Amino acid sequence: MIAKLEANIPFTKEAMMEELKEILFIQASQIAVVLDSDEASRFLGVEIESWNDTLHDDDRQKIDLKRFNIRRVLDRAYDYAFQTGAYWQYDGDDDYELDAFNRGVTPFSFEGTRSPFLADDSKVRHVAEMALARRELEKGWGISIRGLSLLAGMTEPAVRNSLSKEGIQTQGKPASVESETALKWLSERRGFIPTQREEAETKSREQHVDFLLGYHEFPAALAAIVNATPGFDLQQASVVTKIPQDLIQGMINGDKNTLEIDVLQRLGSQLNVPDVPKFVAKAIEHALRSQSKD
Repeated sequence: MIAKLEANIPFTKEAMMEELKEILFIQASQIAVVLDSDEASRFLGVEIESWNDTLHDDDRQKIDLKRFNIRRVLDRAYDYAFQTGAYWQYDGDDDYELDAFNRGVTPFSFEGTRSPFLADDSKVRHVAEMALARRELEKGWGISIRGLSLLAGMTEPAVRNSLSKEGIQTQGKPASVESETALKWLSERRGFIPTQREEAETKSREQHVDFLLGYHEFPAALAAIVNATPGFDLQQASVVTKIPQDLIQGMINGDKNTLEIDVLQRLGSQLNVPDVPKFVAKAIEHALRSQSKD
């Protein structure tokens, strides 16, 4: 799977980010026209002597992409599109922002340079459209020919030829393929990397539980973890862990706690907490602080 995944990634994330600098420079140059050059420089974070030119290498190196929210979105979209890195972090808010960015890229600079985003080999557009296509596939929506080509690692003419040979009908304009048919077709393509849903859900839960334990008092964190655990049954949990049901309920309510490490370990394991020692430590800390107040 690793070799297959690496073979299907046509460019690095760093190369995509370098292209993003060009795209932002072109956007800034239009701000220079519409507003003024000082505001354009503030937007870009770099003092530009003249906007009547392309982006110089020394100015390019000064651009700090961490200032821009779209850098964060594209960073996550790259991982999600190619199912690499922290791909599970990409979410619905990223979808919305990525789609908005995709539709609103400034096409030409102040002096007439065409944005690299409009080029057929644009890395930023490749990632944006591939991530959105993967989400459409997950949601059960129709997939465009462009989306299929990106997910399959094929050219658009090759996709059209394949669909025609297999008798697969497209719908609407621009042409799209129904998601169930698209998924079946993609699964037969060597370049397609399926979305790793199960692992993504696991990673998402790990991050969520870690956040709850880090930012909430133990009773509130425990209650939220219980609510986020599918199929959790208090009576069954009591039987499996050999912890009295009223103690578990009391801990959830915040009116009881325990300092017994083995009890807390069993409860953490029953809740599939990824970091049981952190769970236990948080519970003991809360219990000790509560006792000191009494």
